[in-house]
Amino acid sequence: MPTTRQLVQALVLTLAILCGVTPTAWAEEGVPKVAVTATSHDFGRVQRGTVVTMSFTIRNAGAAPLKIESMQFSTPGMRARAPSTIEPGESAEVKIEWDTRQYTRDAEGQVLLVLNDPDRPKLVLTLTGFVVSPIDVEPVPAFYLSQFQGETSAQTVTIRNNRDRDLRITGTERRGESFTLAVETIEPGRVYTVTATALPDVAPGEYQESALVFTDDSERPKIRLDVNLLVKRDVHASVESIDMGRLRIASIRANPSLLDLLRQTIILESRSADMRITKIESDLPFVTLEYDPKGPAKRVRIEVGLDPKALTAGEHGGSVRIYTSLEAMPLVTLPVKMTVVN
Repeated sequence: MPTTRQLVQALVLTLAILCGVTPTAWAEEGVPKVAVTATSHDFGRVQRGTVVTMSFTIRNAGAAPLKIESMQFSTPGMRARAPSTIEPGESAEVKIEWDTRQYTRDAEGQVLLVLNDPDRPKLVLTLTGFVVSPIDVEPVPAFYLSQFQGETSAQTVTIRNNRDRDLRITGTERRGESFTLAVETIEPGRVYTVTATALPDVAPGEYQESALVFTDDSERPKIRLDVNLLVKRDVHASVESIDMGRLRIASIRANPSLLDLLRQTIILESRSADMRITKIESDLPFVTLEYDPKGPAKRVRIEVGLDPKALTAGEHGGSVRIYTSLEAMPLVTLPVKMTVVN
């Protein structure tokens, strides 16, 4: 369906023709019109710190001066140069420079041009590429280990040297007692792997430790690796407590869909595949509980929600009790708290 603007333009054009004014003569007092052949450019792979430069050609296909009223940048390190006005029928270059020293891996930056073109008041020019760090730790400079008590787990990261000169690993240091560390040379001077292995005698709990890898590179003599370890009991809940936050009854009545945002998911996991939930309950009357699957499983998904009809104002504290078929852990209790106001 034509827009109001298009209908007005058509009407004015028709009247101009009836009055003996040619479309060309009428267009001479028209509006600017931006035209571009490309609005994006992939600069490929560059070393971090490279200043990427790219020019985009903008043409004014209209009948009035095209003005670039302002420019906005999506990321730090970008700047652009362009004329403030492009005359009808003329073209101009928008030159973008992007300093990549703050970026690693996939990178995307955009320049937004605000124009006086009524049909296209905003024009976005995009640069994309891959920024290569001098030294990469892949996939991330951290280990995330999870295991049941008495078991062990391990994870490996890769240190990749992207410089022209060789890189040598000179040593490591553990800042924690829950894991061991091992370095293996994959390609001398270029690629190394570092493996963190959690010890089997670590007590249940969450541990946040770290490790240092020392190199002969003067710019990066040490690489820090975070070591995150979760040691689970025979039955483990993904949360230690349930905090439903602060809730206004009037807001729920006005927008019942808020209840979906308040729902919380708990994963109950067992070392044994024979775990079955025999009963689940709460001493708070407005807490609703659903779980799946109903039969034996190693992982059970529990959905904790609220019954708006049973909500009452006040500071509420209670618990969710999960009864299992396991002799080693027949009951799992999770504290619950929330604040309800009218």
